[in-house]
Amino acid sequence: MPGSRVETTFHLYTYPPSSCAARIRLAFSFKNISYTSHPIDMPTLEHESASYRALNPSGAVPTLVVETQYPGEAVEPTRFVLTQSLAILDYLDEIFLDEHALLPARDRPAERARVRELVHVIAEDMFPLTNARVGRWVKGIGGEEGEWERWAERVLRRGFEAYERLLERNEKDEFFSGGKFSCGDRVTMADVCLLPQVETARRFGVGIEGWERIKGIVERLEELEEVKRAGVRVEE
Repeated sequence: MPGSRVETTFHLYTYPPSSCAARIRLAFSFKNISYTSHPIDMPTLEHESASYRALNPSGAVPTLVVETQYPGEAVEPTRFVLTQSLAILDYLDEIFLDEHALLPARDRPAERARVRELVHVIAEDMFPLTNARVGRWVKGIGGEEGEWERWAERVLRRGFEAYERLLERNEKDEFFSGGKFSCGDRVTMADVCLLPQVETARRFGVGIEGWERIKGIVERLEELEEVKRAGVRVEE
């Protein structure tokens, strides 16, 4: 009966080229969660507007807004706003634990840590130093033409090398060995962070041909309907 149950809606503020926003689109897709997309026009600096920064003080994407309507007309809906892609991934995995968990079970703390280890190679070692905003700041303080791009390329190559070596190490772990993806046969948080970063790397002219484990994972990910539905694809 209408109005007799709690209704929750998800609103994702996103920018298509953003690898951080792509992580959330992938998570929504694998968990089969419906949401409303609100594209932010970053080239026109919409993300720096007062209205958007009221939602996300960092002036970045993604931003997740969760609206919950409770039964009864007199009850005001609640609004929960969350920024930072890793926080959003953790939140979605907590509230939709039964819909394609992105981390191993809680009774596998070592394996959960292994997944997060790979996530942080992407999110801490690679992404911040190749972010377009950082690039603008670097160019703003001077330097030779193309210097930031060369720097970003080195950062990406070093990060992919570390990721590949960790994959090699994890092959010795029975829990992960022989798997199709970063941490076994199930797509995890590591994979939803890896694929968008590979897409970003292509823009810097960095391919993944030299890292066979990563290359195989990406090829298998791109075959999945959930990835196609999320609109995340590594361009050749």
